[in-house]
Amino acid sequence: MECRGFGRRKRGNRGNRFKGMPLNLATRGTRVRIECIMGNENIVIRLKEMGLINGKIISIAKNDVGSLILGLDDSRIILARGMASKILVSEI
Repeated sequence: MECRGFGRRKRGNRGNRFKGMPLNLATRGTRVRIECIMGNENIVIRLKEMGLINGKIISIAKNDVGSLILGLDDSRIILARGMASKILVSEI
């Protein structure tokens, strides 16, 4: 699945580039908005079933070594670093 504004840049198409980052690069204590979920259909479905959908605001509870702990609404989710790298976010 390809997100709009990602991937190879076409010649002359400079204005609509996404200026975000992968979720695994977000620092502890920040709140971010999910902009895009990359990966195959199985990964996207699994993350959506966990409540990680485009536009959702989440907080980073832990991001130092190993898995990430995310605050999502009134619950916490543990997410592997590889899965987190497939979620593109922007800071709010």
